[in-house]
Formats: sequence, structure tokens, C-alpha cells
Amino acid sequence: MLSETINEPRQPAVIAYGKIRNSEAYVYAEISASIFNGITESSISNAYIVSGDEAYPGEIPAALMDGKEWEATEYETAIPGCSIIHFINKSPMGVASAYGLAMFVCILIASAALFLFLSVLLSRYLTKTSSRLVRHIRYLMDTNDFGYTDESIEEGDVEIASIGRTLNAMSVSISDLLKRNEALYEDKKKMEISMLQMQVNPHFLYNTLESMHYLADVQKNDGIARMSRGLSTLLRNMAKGSSDKITLREELSLLNDYDDIQQVRYMGMYEIAYDVPESLMDLLIQKFTLQPLVENAIFHGIEPSGRCGTITVRARLEGQDLAIAVIDDGVGISKEDIGHIFDERMHSKTDMTGVGIRNIDERIKLVYGEGYGLSFRSEKGRFTEVTVRIKAERDGV
Repeated sequence: MLSETINEPRQPAVIAYGKIRNSEAYVYAEISASIFNGITESSISNAYIVSGDEAYPGEIPAALMDGKEWEATEYETAIPGCSIIHFINKSPMGVASAYGLAMFVCILIASAALFLFLSVLLSRYLTKTSSRLVRHIRYLMDTNDFGYTDESIEEGDVEIASIGRTLNAMSVSISDLLKRNEALYEDKKKMEISMLQMQVNPHFLYNTLESMHYLADVQKNDGIARMSRGLSTLLRNMAKGSSDKITLREELSLLNDYDDIQQVRYMGMYEIAYDVPESLMDLLIQKFTLQPLVENAIFHGIEPSGRCGTITVRARLEGQDLAIAVIDDGVGISKEDIGHIFDERMHSKTDMTGVGIRNIDERIKLVYGEGYGLSFRSEKGRFTEVTVRIKAERDGV
């Protein structure tokens, strides 16, 4: 191998050592590198010093001389007739052993560099799309402008784009819900103002109705007694608002008070039949939900028919929902008219509560969700059925 001399001064030298032939001794030699020409490798394996027919160390193996896997390179020396023959393995395995480690290190470094480069690109790409989402969400939080949508957050990676589409859809839904809630709030204010206008000196009005009821009892006039007592009860409950939930039993009691008033007016032109199981009487319902439906059945179903009719109030438990149907055998509604019921408010000027069909449906949806509300079924000249669907719930449950 190429190295330096042991003794000072240190000089470049070719170091050689080996066992002496036919002996147990070894020889170590330092040969000045200046006598060799062209040797540049630091480690010289499979190298032999040859002079004439002699070779050191030992004989050159025949396997090195076949010229197929081994390539021989001869280096002249400064010693006349003496040279060095260096055999290099050119087989694939030999080349791999010579350059494999260097090649592996190069490939490893190149792979690491490529991985780092791709990681930086992917990170920037994902950060860019996610940053748009974060900015959009922060904008919605700061401004409450839920009607605002940004199409750019729907671009890019499939998962990120899906989140962006969902966020835009959610923004539109929240905006619509806020607008509906605001409209319902305005309707409620108008309704309450209307009620307040009707309640001039309410104590005087209630006392007057109670006096009428007392005089009717004394004079044995049952019609006026029921009418005055029903009107007094209705007005008291209306003054408390219509947003409270009461039991179905209490709601039917209010409906009876309303019926007492209308029976005097219509002189028995209709009757109300109840098909409500006792087990459902304690379920909760929003106050004044059924009264406008019965009123609508009288005004638009029974009265236009010109004959006596029956209004049936039926309640059933359907899974986790309470379904209450108000059915009249009046003139019915055409399919075309049913399709336009929710396009405008369907209450008349004589509607005591001032709440139309559409308002009832919106109140139910606001409290229970979009899956609930009113549905209509009718056959012209035979019947009309309005079904109220709400969640079945009890007080405190």
C-alpha cells in the first residue's frame, strides 16, 4: 500500500510485508515511492512484483491470468527488469464491491434531497389551500357576513375542496336561517303589538266578560255564558304570548273555548270530534297551534259548503314524532291551491290570533327543525286534512 516511512523524516513509500518462503519469519519493507511509476491507488491488493520469471509474493494464480474477470495493469519501476503487475476485478460483483458503497451513498443523498424538495412543495401547496380556509373562517367570525362565499376555497386537493364546498354551503344555510329567524321575529313583534292594541285596559275587559258570564248564568243563558267564559280564557292566554309550550290537554281545552264562541255564531253548523288517546294528553305542543287550523277548516271548508259538517281532531304517535291531524268534510282544496298554500299568509282578517298557516309552519320548523311542520292532503268536494308533525316530548324530558 502507499503510505509513509516509519522513521523520520516521513517520506512517501510503498509498504510491503509478507511471509518468507519456506520459513516462519516475515519481512517488512519500505520502498521509496519514487522508483514506481504510475501507482496512484492508496490500497494495492492482488499486486505482484515481477522480475524475469520470478514473482513476489508467491506465484501469480492462474485465475488472475484468464483475462475474463481480471484486468492486469503493469507499472514500470526504476529498477531495471523489475515491474509491478496489478490485477483489478472487472466482474459485476467486483465493480459493485469497488463502487457500491460510493454509489449507495450518492443514491441515498439524492433520495433525501428529492424527498426534502417534494416535502417542501407539498407543504407549501397544502398550507396555501388551508390558509385560504382559515382566512375565510376568520372573516366570517369577524364580520358575521354568513352570506359571503369564496369559490377559491373549493379548489385544490379533493379533501380540501370538499371542506371548502361544505363551508360555503354552511354559510349560505346560516344566512338563510338568520333571515328566516329575523322575519319570524318581526312577525312575532307585529303579532304582540296587535295583541297589545286589543288589550286596552285588559283588567276592565276581563272583569266585563266575567260580569257577562255571571249575568248569563243567573238568566240561565248557557250560550252567552259559554261564549263569554271562552272569550275571557282565550284572551288571557293570548296575552301571555304564543311561544310557550303547553300540554296537548291544555291546547284542546283552549280549542274548546274557541269552539264555544264559534258555536254561538254558527248555531251548530259544525261539530268537533276528538280522536286523541289519553296516553298522548301530556305531550307538549306550542300554544295556539290547533286553533288556527280549526278556524281555517270552518271558514274555508265547512262554511262555503252551505251544509253542516264535522271537524275531526286526531292524534297519533308515529315513532318519535307526534302527528295531529285536523280533518274537515267541507269543500276541499284543489291540488293547484295546495301547492300555493305557503306562498302567502292564509289567515283571514277575522283570525283571532293573527297567525296564518304559513306562520304556524315556520314556528314549528324554527322550534323542531326542517323535518317538521304542516302537510296537506285534500280531495275537492270531499275533505281536507292538515297534519301537524312535531317531536313527541313531555315536560321535563
